Amino acid sequence: MTFDLSVAWFRFATTANFSSMLFALLFLVFGLALYRRKTVDSRFGQRLWLWFFVITLVQLIAVAATFWIEWHKSSCGAACRYFFPPYSNYYFNEVIVRWISTFAFNAVVGLVGGLVFLLFARATHGRIIDQLDVDLLTVGGMVAGWPNILMFYALVFVLTMIVTIVRAIHARSGTIRMIITPILPLAAAVVAALGDTLARFFRLYEIGVTLF
Repeated sequence: MTFDLSVAWFRFATTANFSSMLFALLFLVFGLALYRRKTVDSRFGQRLWLWFFVITLVQLIAVAATFWIEWHKSSCGAACRYFFPPYSNYYFNEVIVRWISTFAFNAVVGLVGGLVFLLFARATHGRIIDQLDVDLLTVGGMVAGWPNILMFYALVFVLTMIVTIVRAIHARSGTIRMIITPILPLAAAVVAALGDTLARFFRLYEIGVTLF
């Protein structure tokens, strides 16, 4: 019974829902921390990257553990001859290789987007977005993946415009500085938790690039 529960837990930990919940929680916690603090420093970005790699490592371990448990459990029986080494690499390719390929592709997409924002931040000398914004945009893009990253960027833009317009209406002075930093964790959390559902609703997968 305990063995079967372990298998069930590791199987769930390999799913997109597991990582989505963890990343959505991560962004919400960071968003709350940004809201409660008047000033932030570079350690916020460093902590964000640290927790991103921790969550990714946890899921990778869960993927590997699922493969090992399924391969060695006594109830595997004749199925091993069709799905597991040394007879077949089917399960390895479908679970581990597919997960790594998907993660690598989404990471590249997010990093390319982050590079664009980094160059933009340097070109504008941090007047519009700073290094923390670049970190949030990069990690948020890596978590969202393709094509959900398009929805992430769009949501950031829409929320930023709404907040800016509302602040302009209630402002007493004529100059309003665009605020983007507190919006990024919220947008990233929404896309992490609901990205696949919203992507299917807006038919983003029909324009997306797929590896499989």
